Amino acid sequence: MARAIILRLDQAAELRSLSESEYELQKDLKLKTLVLASLERTMARQKARVWFLADGDTNTKNFHLLAWGRKRKNVITRL
Repeated sequence: MARAIILRLDQAAELRSLSESEYELQKDLKLKTLVLASLERTMARQKARVWFLADGDTNTKNFHLLAWGRKRKNVITRL
């Protein structure tokens, strides 16, 4: 909902200058959206950490995929 309002305010700003209340609303909604996106990233990182602590070292397909990906990332193929 907030993203739709931000989009409409952005579109209106391209056509005309926003009123003071519209500008403040746009600024407030963008700030809240950034805060929520940051919280979502933090929650995803914490969920991944919990998963890895619970199942990360077991001999599973996911563990081997992670190890293989880490190996590919750390290998120097040529100089």
